[in-house]
Amino acid sequence: MLMWIFLSHTALASVVSMFGGIIIETARSLINNAIIVPHFEVDMSCDGVQFLDNSEQAECILLCVIVHSVSECSDRSQSKPIILQKRSPIIVGVAHCKEKPDVNLFLSAVIAEFKRLDPNYDDITTIGRQFTVSLRCVIADWPMRSYLKRVKGHSGYWSCERCIQPGVACEINSNNKNKTKKKKKTIQFLELDSAPRSDEEFLSYCKSDDCPDEHLNGHHDLSPFLDLNFPMVTGFVVEPMHTFSAGCVGGRFKGLAYNPNESKLSSSQLKQVDQRLKLFEKCKPLEFERHVRSLSKSAKKYKHHEIRNMLMYIFIPVFSGILQEEHLENILLLQYAMLLIGGFVNEPVSQDNLRESSRVLKMYVQQLKQFNDPIRPTTHFASHLPENALEYGCGIEALSAFVFENFYRFFRNILASGNLPLEQIRNRLLERSKYLLPTSADGIIINSSMQYEIIIKKLEVKASGQKILVKFSEWKGIKKMVFSDFVLTNRFPNNVCLFKNGNVVVCSDFIEFPKMSNNFLVDGFLFQTKEHACVKPYLSAKYNTFIVSKLDECIGEWNINNLLCKMYTVPYKLTDYAKLPDITLPNVPNRWFTTPIRHTIL
Repeated sequence: MLMWIFLSHTALASVVSMFGGIIIETARSLINNAIIVPHFEVDMSCDGVQFLDNSEQAECILLCVIVHSVSECSDRSQSKPIILQKRSPIIVGVAHCKEKPDVNLFLSAVIAEFKRLDPNYDDITTIGRQFTVSLRCVIADWPMRSYLKRVKGHSGYWSCERCIQPGVACEINSNNKNKTKKKKKTIQFLELDSAPRSDEEFLSYCKSDDCPDEHLNGHHDLSPFLDLNFPMVTGFVVEPMHTFSAGCVGGRFKGLAYNPNESKLSSSQLKQVDQRLKLFEKCKPLEFERHVRSLSKSAKKYKHHEIRNMLMYIFIPVFSGILQEEHLENILLLQYAMLLIGGFVNEPVSQDNLRESSRVLKMYVQQLKQFNDPIRPTTHFASHLPENALEYGCGIEALSAFVFENFYRFFRNILASGNLPLEQIRNRLLERSKYLLPTSADGIIINSSMQYEIIIKKLEVKASGQKILVKFSEWKGIKKMVFSDFVLTNRFPNNVCLFKNGNVVVCSDFIEFPKMSNNFLVDGFLFQTKEHACVKPYLSAKYNTFIVSKLDECIGEWNINNLLCKMYTVPYKLTDYAKLPDITLPNVPNRWFTTPIRHTIL
């Protein structure tokens, strides 16, 4: 059964209200007797969501968009688009079915609406419009992309969406639950410099007498996106959450935990890793919702947050001294690549970083080949991530499905039962719309005075280039400083920070001076020694990641306005991981691994 609760124009029209009187006034303005209307550029996502635990129940396939940017008129060459820093998904359609419906039926209403809202469409069709919309990109995981594009899935020999090369089938040994070995086939992509696929030649990627390429399902089964003249290669992004985090990095962690063919750790090594992870639970800052669970028991169940936390924050202290040096440096290549082109920022990545990240990701694959580890499709596909950063002028995580996945959780929470799920969703959305609270300029609902203060402070931070305090509180000896994007306290693990002069400080107290000025000094202790956390494959100090030790005995003072970021800090190479040492004790020979919480960097 296929049902719709929204059509795209109804949902997209609601976007206009997000931008208040400025956009509406722009829509009504006249220049040279021509009506100027706002133009919205949107990213679209499609995914199947299993709302109920019973796998036999029909799933909902959601079509959502987020507004990427707004320009003052349809002629975008005349004005610079306003790029939204925070964006909320908007539902444009929901299908309720046990199997994926015919793609043409599924997308017909949305494709027709995009045509009608196209700024370049004929004047007769577009007359009287209040705004125009164009599709910037489609964000989806590999199975959904193959469904929307009508191309081979990741198990196909010609399935790589960005380069032209046939995959190679290989058998790998794996262990099942009964500890018996069994062989299964997987497709590998071994070439690193194959010819790229292009938007212009997309329809030629079909097997013929002259070409063995079987990328397309066939000329009888084409994607409805072709009706929009949409770029069928570059328009579908290499989605980093599923491809890089869950696929490439998550697959590597599974290999370390379970697969003898992928550098599996011994039982004693896995026990050491689990012991460290257990201790590091006590080091989780407030900015992180989840700690990383046991590698030996939960690697197959890791959520995106856990994989990203492990790779970007605690990988070195967890595996240092356990994983072979060559394998440790190999996985650090993935961390290095993300430092070069990652992040949720809508700003262009430098050409140097793009070139270096491409080299690094290819080196990662090449080294896996030397280890005789399988080059899975997602591992190969991750090497194309720099193309995304170049094409869309942003950090690759800004093109992640992360914001959509968080949004889908909303639907799981609102269903009271499995009865009439679409009707329940419709009713809850109508209720939310009816009682909609005031929103910020980018559409975020303001439902508390604290949120309003944070929004104002973020604007001040952007203008001043300094960390601006939102709120200060004290309770039972715990002093808390709330900033727009993090919380600093005088208790571990939320009391380590980095100042602009390079000092890594353990905060012990916050003093307002002079009184009632809202200007604070940080009292704390300075780490006298800073070492590189790693030298290969990159110098960690370049990204403010250090091994610190020798805490100063004398207390010092630092102005809060010179704060650069908050640090994620865990013990490094303890002799006993049974107990967390006290970070505030001077003259203790403990060493600490400390790295910036990236979104808190000024």
